[in-house]
Amino acid sequence: MIEGSHGPGWEVINLTPHDVVIVDAVVGGMRYPCNGQIARIEERYIEVDRSTLTVPLCHVVQGEVEGLPPSKRNIWYIVSRMIFDALPNRHDLLVPVDVVRNDAGQIEGARKFLSRAAKRSAGIIDDWGEQRYPDMPAPQRQ
Repeated sequence: MIEGSHGPGWEVINLTPHDVVIVDAVVGGMRYPCNGQIARIEERYIEVDRSTLTVPLCHVVQGEVEGLPPSKRNIWYIVSRMIFDALPNRHDLLVPVDVVRNDAGQIEGARKFLSRAAKRSAGIIDDWGEQRYPDMPAPQRQ
């Protein structure tokens, strides 16, 4: 198992409370250890109804993200999906996806990272941040 990196000149910092393992057929496995710094998002639960069930129903209000450093050149941050979804303008965030489970159903790792930057590399987001798809021509700018 290789200690995680993301290529020459890049640093990957795991801000989750556990080690992240990426299982890859080419390189085997890559481990991104938890470094003790954890990014979290504040949540408040607002009770909205108790009439239909004996347990209260609620909705969640997400607050501020804490423990996430500002964006820096050539640094990726591994975070939870909740943090990723809460910060749509951050293109330096990675989320482990496509999990690999053992026979007991426990997660052993993930096959890839979810990344907004991947959309730009694939041509799905243009240089102005607008979504498009590879078979669509780029919008003309004046």
